[in-house]
Amino acid sequence: MKLDIKRQIEQLFAVLLAMIAWTISGCQHHAAQHSDEIPIYVYHDFAPFIINGNKTTDLSRLLVSKLRQKTGLNWILHIVPRTLLNQKLARGEDVTILWANSKWFGGQPGLLASKSILWDADVIVYQPERAIIGQYPDAFKHKTFCGIEGHVYRHFSPLFVSGQMTRINGDNYNDCINKLLQHEADVVQMEKSQILNAYQQLIPDKIRQYSPNIDSFTRHMLLSPSYSHLLPQVNRVITQLSSDQEWQQDLAAFGERDFINLFDMKLEDLLKVHPLE
Repeated sequence: MKLDIKRQIEQLFAVLLAMIAWTISGCQHHAAQHSDEIPIYVYHDFAPFIINGNKTTDLSRLLVSKLRQKTGLNWILHIVPRTLLNQKLARGEDVTILWANSKWFGGQPGLLASKSILWDADVIVYQPERAIIGQYPDAFKHKTFCGIEGHVYRHFSPLFVSGQMTRINGDNYNDCINKLLQHEADVVQMEKSQILNAYQQLIPDKIRQYSPNIDSFTRHMLLSPSYSHLLPQVNRVITQLSSDQEWQQDLAAFGERDFINLFDMKLEDLLKVHPLE
């Protein structure tokens, strides 16, 4: 009887060991699968970087797909608010950030910047019949500015504080453009890439761009130091985009020649910087 009990205990122990080994193996396989993933974060939740609705893709998904195709690596796109991204950086998590510029992360030393992907600019749009005439800042005094709740507009903040310019808020850029068209606002600050993608059909009859740009900048991919070994591959993909016919054809679906020119890094005349800068 004692031998039977001992044998049963040994068999049960062997089964338990096998189950533990199987569980550990499964966890290791799962961890290995996820360790191969490279998270790529986008916090610009507006067109053309992120497009919600009927369109099947946007610039972020398009470029991530190109990175997978050209590098053979498992890039995984994550669309997150800037606040969540800031928390990840504060915890020291490894990240890659698409469409960003190092100067926007001045408090995060060590982030590596890829080659420039595109030129972009902050620009002011207005209605032709309510033209903005003159130079900054006088041209904007006694005007109504539509902004997005929580956004800071450093060029115009002094005018808001002094009462020389009125600020109202919209829920999003579409809301602000509607307020502009309905004469509830005189000006809206937007990014050139967004205007040339989402609002090209309104130019020049419904809206026009104030010249010169408020400021201009380049967009890159930023990488944590632990991903420094990936930077040469990322730069190679970016360099090859200008001669990639498939990429050029895809860009044509997002906008006309002015939009496509934003990706031509040789066109330095796109950087028309406001005198205040």
